[in-house]
Amino acid sequence: MTEENEKKRLKSREIVAETLRITFFRFSNTIHQKLYKCATPFDINLSLQLGFRNAIDFANQFSSFRALTGNNKKLVIAEYGLGSLLMDQAFKSAYTTNDNFWMLQNESFLHPNVIIKSNQAEEDDGSNRSHFEFVKHLLQSLKKPFKELKIDNQECTLLKILLLFTPSHLKRVKIEDTDNLIPRCMMHLMNHSLNKSPDDGIVRYGEIVLLLGSIRSAVKAYYNQTRNSVLFDISNFDSFIRNCLVS
Repeated sequence: MTEENEKKRLKSREIVAETLRITFFRFSNTIHQKLYKCATPFDINLSLQLGFRNAIDFANQFSSFRALTGNNKKLVIAEYGLGSLLMDQAFKSAYTTNDNFWMLQNESFLHPNVIIKSNQAEEDDGSNRSHFEFVKHLLQSLKKPFKELKIDNQECTLLKILLLFTPSHLKRVKIEDTDNLIPRCMMHLMNHSLNKSPDDGIVRYGEIVLLLGSIRSAVKAYYNQTRNSVLFDISNFDSFIRNCLVS
């Protein structure tokens, strides 16, 4: 790439970034007398920073994770880090508002009807549709069940352990469950559900376990969104985030 072309590319990115900044800051909403703003690329980057660092700290509690090679740790965190992040956001969203708002950790939000503007109308249509479908997917597959099941902090922690120790498919790195954490977590989750809902605790327990599939589906959708949206464009993220995402 020539120096002139590189300057044009950087200038184009600056224009898009400024357009997004102006557009996104026009969207704000008061929820429970507190003002929240629509998420910008900066907010997405910040939420990923917090999410991945918290996920790494959580995983490092387990000796079997610490024993993995550096590359295998990266492969695990690429999926688990986003899953853990989305669980935290689903929990926050479920207990913040009944509306179509997906809350990030820093009091910003995503909404399916936010219009992402750029200088190319054809790209706008695709970006708007992709954004709408992505946020709706998060709301329906995660926020709704988290709210209806009244998922609590203890259940979130148990789900995070199960997500960490049960890879999504055979080719994923598997962490050795040397302490039998999976059956212990499943039993604890069932007992907790029965105590919380004596009449339908078993059914509720099954629905909570099924959330693992929904979380992994949302992780896949998140990765797809980094290729379809300026808001989630991986080039906007810092090197730590890019290193976590690119496995």
